[in-house]
Amino acid sequence: MMTQPSIYQQTISRQNEFKLLTTINLVLLVVSLVLLMTSIVLDHFIEHPASPKPWLNDPKTLVDLSRELGFACLIGLVVATTIERSARFEHHKLVAEQFREIEYDVLRKVFEISTPKAVFDAIKSGVLDVPFQRKDFRVGVEMLEELQGKDGNTYIVVELSAEYKIKNNSTNVKTYSVGVEIERPPLTEFESKVQIVSVAVNNVKLPPEALAAGHTLAEDTKAFIRFSHPTDLKPGEEKDILKIFRSIKRKNDHEILHVLHPTDSMRVSLAFDPKKYDVEAYALHFRELSDMVGKLRG
Repeated sequence: MMTQPSIYQQTISRQNEFKLLTTINLVLLVVSLVLLMTSIVLDHFIEHPASPKPWLNDPKTLVDLSRELGFACLIGLVVATTIERSARFEHHKLVAEQFREIEYDVLRKVFEISTPKAVFDAIKSGVLDVPFQRKDFRVGVEMLEELQGKDGNTYIVVELSAEYKIKNNSTNVKTYSVGVEIERPPLTEFESKVQIVSVAVNNVKLPPEALAAGHTLAEDTKAFIRFSHPTDLKPGEEKDILKIFRSIKRKNDHEILHVLHPTDSMRVSLAFDPKKYDVEAYALHFRELSDMVGKLRG
């Protein structure tokens, strides 16, 4: 029975192929330079006869032959270099994917001892297969002003900010969508208060035309005003994201803060008048709140 070569064996085999291609490239480079230099020297020192001679006896034939062979070797060098670079890229991509599969297999063996397959598959699709990781996630909530609605209730204009680093953990270029989703106000008279204040990628604010395009790209719903701005990330690349927007909340209301991508940490800060508002925070996560309550009361 034939067995599939291990990753180590495949890597050694491909490295030998790459060494051969590199040697061929060096030989082609040297030969092309020698032939081109020879054609230049011969063209300079050989006397060209006044009357044409048969091409086999014509010294110019040797000059032209050296030049053409030199250019042919240069073209071969370009082709061989392109093939080598493409082969190296595909090999590195294949090795990265195989190592990722090995990690999955190891995690599967560990988790499936006490975890049902459906739960593990949910972990795999929701965490392991997600190409993006959110780092140093900071959320700010500031209560700006109170509004009196025509329905007799009191509402608050709340400004929320989300600041974090997004990292591409995959081996390919990925497009990350910088998205904003704002709940529509409970009363239409407050629609002008609901807005995106600012969106920045790598400390560069999006211009008004980009904000308008983001509203067009993400279709609004009956319940939410949506925004989306795509940005490409190379493998391993990180980008700083900042989103600031305003929404309307009832005076007696609640807000659930959550993340869609694996996140290493999350910090929440609130700015409000403790004489006017009573604010509490609870964790829906298995980890308890650290010093968040102290920040709220401070």
